[in-house]
Amino acid sequence: MKKILIAILIFATNSIATDMYIDYSSQNANFKAVDLNLKGGTVGFNWGADSRFYLKGNVQQDNIQKVNYYDVVVGINSDIIKKNNFRLGWDIGLGIGQLDVPWYANKNTLLSIPLGCSLEYQITNRLAFNAGVGYKYFFDLTDNKEYTICNDGTISDSSGSGTCSWHGGVAGTATNNLIGNGGGISTQVGLTFKF
Repeated sequence: MKKILIAILIFATNSIATDMYIDYSSQNANFKAVDLNLKGGTVGFNWGADSRFYLKGNVQQDNIQKVNYYDVVVGINSDIIKKNNFRLGWDIGLGIGQLDVPWYANKNTLLSIPLGCSLEYQITNRLAFNAGVGYKYFFDLTDNKEYTICNDGTISDSSGSGTCSWHGGVAGTATNNLIGNGGGISTQVGLTFKF
């Protein structure tokens, strides 16, 4: 997931983005299995003037639970009010992310739908302050299938005779752990750089 975020940044900086933003972000996420308070950073790019497409990457962590979250979100935001140096808008997106829960043997794949509002205050021609608040809903897409663990640590999707025969035999079986669906309030504050 980290490599995907880097690739997005390289693509966006070499494309026709109108601006780039860097934010401190916070996400309260209440899942079926655990409640998280994720904090971290967001880097994003906008394309357009009054209605803008955006692409952003988030890297967040819950320092108490030791859970890491990475995602990539695409969406649209549009102005509600635009007057002088001030802009108030709404946004909606669709994201795909990965949640690394240390007490699970697997990583959880999450589909996210963020919905919110944002404001921007133009400080100079090239620099603006931005802030936003919203709600992000998560759908756990993790496959709950059973897999085989070999004695040498190799994981296999197969079962039955011959499974792990080249890996010291079968140590046991396990099932992916699901975090469940969830959601919560998200906030961000940062700077926007106009190109």
